[in-house]
Amino acid sequence: MAVDGAIRIDTKVDKSGLKGSLNSMQKDCSSFASTITSIFAGISIGAFGKAALESTAQIELAQVKLETLLGSAEQAQSMIQDIIKMADVTPYGGEELIRAATELKTFGVEADQIMTTLTALGNAAGGSAENLAGIARALGQTKAQGKMMTQDLYQFVNAGVPLLDLLAKRLKKTKGEIKGMIEEGKIGYKEVNGALQEFYTGNGKYANLMAKAAQTLPGMFSTMKDSTMAFGREVVGVLEPTIKSAMKTITDLFTKLTTWLREMSPQTRENDRSIYRGCCRPCRSKNGVYRIF
Repeated sequence: MAVDGAIRIDTKVDKSGLKGSLNSMQKDCSSFASTITSIFAGISIGAFGKAALESTAQIELAQVKLETLLGSAEQAQSMIQDIIKMADVTPYGGEELIRAATELKTFGVEADQIMTTLTALGNAAGGSAENLAGIARALGQTKAQGKMMTQDLYQFVNAGVPLLDLLAKRLKKTKGEIKGMIEEGKIGYKEVNGALQEFYTGNGKYANLMAKAAQTLPGMFSTMKDSTMAFGREVVGVLEPTIKSAMKTITDLFTKLTTWLREMSPQTRENDRSIYRGCCRPCRSKNGVYRIF
């Protein structure tokens, strides 16, 4: 018998079994992906609903505060609507603008000047919500104090607003003279707001800064967010009676439960603890798994 010394290996694979396994795996992956997508969709809807409720609540609280400051519910509602419209086309959020407007009014800025002042400050802040809050506070403090303090000037400077230059051009003074006038208390709200209005509204040199900032990626994201929240607030507005009724029902239920527990006698509490300990003790089953009875 001749032997050629060669070893032959059968490399044929049963493809039917492999194909079936791959098909099964594909179905499992598709099912898993669908489940994960559904979970994240649920989370997103829940997060959106929560954000919409919070936004609605914040605006309602702001409207109540403005009603108190303005002395008129209609005037407060009209101002809120104007501010929301401003938020729709600027890089600022509605809540941010409402806070700034409320702060201005709190410091004594006249109601009929708030929107034009807010426009000037919004342009001056260049789209930064942090800067807007800072210079709105500085201008409000200038109004309340009757004069601009050095720290208020620096608040504008730190926000990138060249207030010394603006005042110098408007009042036809040097920057050194303007600084001296501030130190002497001769620059007040009238001069500061006048400079802001001249350069940051209407045909002013810097009157389009908000529009430019709105075209940037952060600005567009902010505008998109405001549009989404506006839709959410409308939805909440439609469902508001139902939501408030459900909240009242839940609140009443837990109030009654809390009162019942507080009024429970010590003996009743002890009896309930004994029942709980007897019914809710951990027991080990035969297969080693703990169960609660």
